[in-house]
Amino acid sequence: ARIPFPSMIRDFRADGRDAIYLRAGRQWYRGTFFAPCIELPWAWRIGFRPSGGVGGIDRFASIIVPREGECRLASLVKIDGKPPERAKKPAKPKG
Repeated sequence: ARIPFPSMIRDFRADGRDAIYLRAGRQWYRGTFFAPCIELPWAWRIGFRPSGGVGGIDRFASIIVPREGECRLASLVKIDGKPPERAKKPAKPKG
């Protein structure tokens, strides 16, 4: 799967340290990482490093997580419906 432009991503959910759900439009995607992304479950914002030369988000892209750095995707697939309830976005820090 491929998301053509990072700006299309409107929401995300961590699935522990090993996976992330991304919403582009009405479609959800599930990405897994090569190695655990330790800080992802607590991140309330993320960035993207698109695939080299292509510019989209696919299995060659990386997720940038504050206090963690770059987490490389190993896979990205479309899913049917919404992510499971256990994949929740953390509350924004107060202050």
